[in-house]
Amino acid sequence: MIDAYPLDYPPSILETAGYWFTISAESQRILAENGAWFDAINDYGPNWQEQRQKVRQRDGCRCTQCGAKEPPDREHDVHHLRPFRTFGYVRGINEFYLQANVLSNLTLVCRNCHRRLESGVRTRGALDGLGYAINNIAPIYLMCDPGDIGVYVERAEGIGKEEGEKGGEGENLPTIYIYERIAAGLGFALRLYELHEELLRAAHELIAACPCQNGCPACVGPVVEHPLAQLETKRLTTTLLDVLLTGHVADTTITLRNVEFRARS
Repeated sequence: MIDAYPLDYPPSILETAGYWFTISAESQRILAENGAWFDAINDYGPNWQEQRQKVRQRDGCRCTQCGAKEPPDREHDVHHLRPFRTFGYVRGINEFYLQANVLSNLTLVCRNCHRRLESGVRTRGALDGLGYAINNIAPIYLMCDPGDIGVYVERAEGIGKEEGEKGGEGENLPTIYIYERIAAGLGFALRLYELHEELLRAAHELIAACPCQNGCPACVGPVVEHPLAQLETKRLTTTLLDVLLTGHVADTTITLRNVEFRARS
C-alpha cells in the first residue's frame, strides 16, 4: 500500500423495511459482571488524556512507524498495541482501562500508519457474532437469496439506559438491525420479526454445534488469530444468547418499522 486517503462520495439511500432488537442495560450488566461484554464503543477511561500526552512526550511527537513529525494542525494518534476492546472495560463495572492504558501498550502513530495497523487487527465481539449468525440463518427460513437480507450492528457507549431513565427509551443501547436489501421491502422483515425468538434459538444451536474453538465462517464469522487481539467470539456470542433466551428477552426491545439506510459507495 502506497498511501490511504478518505473518499467523499454522496450517500446512496435505501428506503426499505426492517426490524431491530436492542440489548437491555440489565443484560449488559449481567454480561459485564461475568467478563463477557466487549461490545461497547471504546471509552478509554478517565486517565486517557493524561496517558495520551505522556505518549506524545515519550515518542517525541513523531510516528513510531514511519518517523513523520506531527503537523502543526493535528496531533498524531495514540494506538493500543493490544486492542483496547479486548480488555473488556465497562464504565462503572470495572477498572480494566488501567491495564489497557499502560504506557508499554501505547504508541504514537500518524493517521495513515494508524489505519494500516487497525486494518490488520479487527476483533469481533458477541454482537458481530450474533449478527453474522442471524444473517446466515434468516434466508433459510425465508427461502430467499442471502443477498436479500442485510444486518447492521450498532454499538453503544458504556451501559445503556433503560426505559424511563434519563435520556429516553432505548437511548444508548447496542442494537442489531435486520433489514431487506430490496427497496420498500417484500415482507421478509415482518416474517423475521415474527420468528425472532426462533431465530435466536437457531443461532444458539448453530454456534454450539460448530466444532471450532473461537469462531469461524460457519458460525460467528472469521475471527482474528492473534495473541494480542484474540477475543473468544464464539463463547461471547453463546453467552449473549444464553442471557437473551433465559429471562431477559422481555427486557429486550424488538421493533419493526420502515427504515432508511444511508451508505457511502
